[in-house]
Amino acid sequence: MASYILYMQQHRFRLSILFAFLWLLVTGVLFAQQDFTVTGKVFDMQGKPVVGAKVSIESSAFTDTDDNGYFSITLSKPIDQQVKDVRVLRRHMRIKDVRYLANARDFRIQMQDAPGFFQGQVLSAEGEPQSATEVLIKAGGKSETVATDAKGFFFTRLPNDIPLTKEISFTVNNNRIAPDKITIFQNAGFVILRTPKQQPAPSGKETAGDSKKGVISVTIYDESYLPIPNLKLQVDGTTYTTDNEGKFVIKSSQVDVSRFNVEGYEIAKFDFDAEGNYVFIVVKSEGLRTTPLIPTRESLDSTVIDYRNDFYGIINELELRKQILSEKSNQIRSEMERVAEKLNNQPDISPTQRENLKKYLKNLELALIENDVAYENAQQKSQELIERLKSTILEKDDKITTVESQKQITIQILYIVAFIAFILLLAIIFGYQALRKINQQKQEIERQRDEITQAYNNIKTLSAIGQKITSTLDFKTLISTINSNVISLLDASVFGVGIFNEAEQKIEFMDFMANGKQQSYHFEPMSNVNNFSVWCLKNRKEVVINNLAVDYAKYINPPNYQVTDDMPKSLLYLPLIRENKAIGVITVQSMKANAYTDIDLKVLSTLASYISIALDNSNAYEIIRRKNKDITDSIRYAQTIQEAMLPGQAQMKEVFGEHFVIYRPKDIVSGDFYWLDRLKSDGEEGVSAVSAMSDSGNKVFFATIDCTGHGVPGGFMTLIANQLLNEIVSARKIHDPAMIIEMMDRKIRSILKQQEKVNDDGMDICLTMMERQEDGRMRVVYAGARRPLYFFVAKENKLYTLKGDRASLGGPQRKDSNYNRYELMLNKGDMIYMLTDGFADQNNPDKQKFGTKNLCDMLELHATKSADQQKSLIEASLDAHMNGTEQRDDITVIGIRI
Repeated sequence: MASYILYMQQHRFRLSILFAFLWLLVTGVLFAQQDFTVTGKVFDMQGKPVVGAKVSIESSAFTDTDDNGYFSITLSKPIDQQVKDVRVLRRHMRIKDVRYLANARDFRIQMQDAPGFFQGQVLSAEGEPQSATEVLIKAGGKSETVATDAKGFFFTRLPNDIPLTKEISFTVNNNRIAPDKITIFQNAGFVILRTPKQQPAPSGKETAGDSKKGVISVTIYDESYLPIPNLKLQVDGTTYTTDNEGKFVIKSSQVDVSRFNVEGYEIAKFDFDAEGNYVFIVVKSEGLRTTPLIPTRESLDSTVIDYRNDFYGIINELELRKQILSEKSNQIRSEMERVAEKLNNQPDISPTQRENLKKYLKNLELALIENDVAYENAQQKSQELIERLKSTILEKDDKITTVESQKQITIQILYIVAFIAFILLLAIIFGYQALRKINQQKQEIERQRDEITQAYNNIKTLSAIGQKITSTLDFKTLISTINSNVISLLDASVFGVGIFNEAEQKIEFMDFMANGKQQSYHFEPMSNVNNFSVWCLKNRKEVVINNLAVDYAKYINPPNYQVTDDMPKSLLYLPLIRENKAIGVITVQSMKANAYTDIDLKVLSTLASYISIALDNSNAYEIIRRKNKDITDSIRYAQTIQEAMLPGQAQMKEVFGEHFVIYRPKDIVSGDFYWLDRLKSDGEEGVSAVSAMSDSGNKVFFATIDCTGHGVPGGFMTLIANQLLNEIVSARKIHDPAMIIEMMDRKIRSILKQQEKVNDDGMDICLTMMERQEDGRMRVVYAGARRPLYFFVAKENKLYTLKGDRASLGGPQRKDSNYNRYELMLNKGDMIYMLTDGFADQNNPDKQKFGTKNLCDMLELHATKSADQQKSLIEASLDAHMNGTEQRDDITVIGIRI
């Protein structure tokens, strides 16, 4: 027993180390196995909870939201601010915004309404995602083929009136999926398809090249950056077809433009991501077509299709929708003008009201952007109309094919009848008449087809032109854009846009085009009743002239009117009307008679709507620009006044000698400022700097102040603070820093009537009184409200901090605060630093603050250097930290060498 005890004593140290190692190992394992749980809430655009949505975070398993829209997910590893994969599945809805609060491990996910889309995933029997797999979907008498991406997901449309059930047929790689292999999440609009288990290949091996191939998603766009569906192309000799989103996938290990061949097109742009997983191709047509879209046939049937009513109905509905969105944009712009005018013309509103009005103006700008996005969605409907017209053209082609077949039969009958006796002569005559009627029908169908093709091309061009001109705010650029594009739509030997000058009662044509050349400025007075543009604007009606010599009398009646050869024969004038207000006129003119059809008139009418919107936008933009300039000029004048209030560089150098000032307002006018006053021991002010700092008993007062807010509201607060400091120190002869800021606290609440009104405006201050002693040292008395005083002792090579009191000056009604005073003695060569909180609170691009500790370390590191060197190094550190990030607050840093 004794030997065992002796053994334990000899090895006690080793056993202790072993036990500690085992403890750390077990603790580390248990800690590593702890799960990371996040929570969140899913809600719609009205803030209502979205119930039954399926949520996945960072590829986790899906979980359902409860009756209040909340969910909880346990992840295998922690996540930081950068959340890369968030999926929310809810039919007829899609994600609008995701916010993650890392400290609380909490998500806030906002959803918005979406068309009838649904998603799915194809898995193998073993649960592995099946990439680059073709999925055929049949529902409601329609079918569509899509391809899966690298993770086996696919995405397609489903009409809102067709429920997502197992009645929908799914076929994967020509194998129909059995109902028991289909899992449907009805509310989420999501389906999982499991393919049958595949038998292993006889060889049991695959080539090395195949094993290394990845999945590449390819998207094809046209010159307008719209996806091209159902486009056939070849990659390495293999033919692929794009889906409705213009996409398809290939298995490959490398990306090279030479491997892609799109027949009938040339590749205008080729781009891909850094990993080579996604390829984007823009194509354009290779020259003009050498064959017609629909080949000429030999025979016709008796079918004639009238497309006009449906065609024009769609155009009118589309234009009405754009007009509604445009009217909404005008209302928002009017409200923006009203708010800007109130900010500019009502100086008596409070700083808080002015700040709220600026926030309201910012919200109006966001609403305008959202409405413009809706307008662009309406433009997208134009593309859908184009697709419908393409389908109509194909239907016409089918009918012509049927007519051709009938024509061949009729010709055969005629050949047979030619060999029959005279008794069949009547049948031959009947066949001839039938053939003539069919030929007439064929000509009518071809004419309709040509009109539809022309309308298709015009709508496509109109859509592109409309996007250009409605997004142009500069008037000259707008007119230039119209001039350069109208020739592609109409026969326009002469084209011009006239702007109505209401003040001078005339129509001004500033950029008038005739035979491709720009004409000089001219105008038409509204008193000239025998002018087509004046008649058009006064009557607010279109002018349609197919033959000038005949039709002019419908609109004007000038004496001895003669038509010469150099005058246009066909003319169209349309009024430009916006909000029932005449803006001007638009005209196209041709040297040919009967040059314009009803379709041309509708095209010009649509173009006139675009131009009216663009001109109205241009006028609104010019008004806002001028008002913004007026406001900015006023603020810059306020900056001049504020800078005059600050101690000048010469004055600072006189008083302190070696010093530096870093003063960076966030906006033009600052809520930060610094203040200087000095007096002799006998109380005389305004003495020379040399006597103020070198003679014992002379006092120098210096302060840095951070007022509530920045910009104009903060600037007003600095005026109050400057006035109070001058009054208390100079007029009332109060020289103790603690008593000075106590009186400022009471005065601010009295001036701002904070005992009557609810506002928390105030300021933070660092105030010092410096007095030279007979022994050469500097006596510094300090008091502060939420702003510290930093001082560096050269002998110790160390930076110290005196923290100010926690109560700001001003704010809600409270008992009068008693502020503390601190007194210290500094020697020659020591430094004091006075600064606001803007430097420490400044963010970098990763939203990380510079921080008080980093700031103190930097001041201590550079304190022994000259003031100029310190300023350069501190500003360089600030600029490197910001790295282009917007300044979030006013920044002031002042250093003084004792």
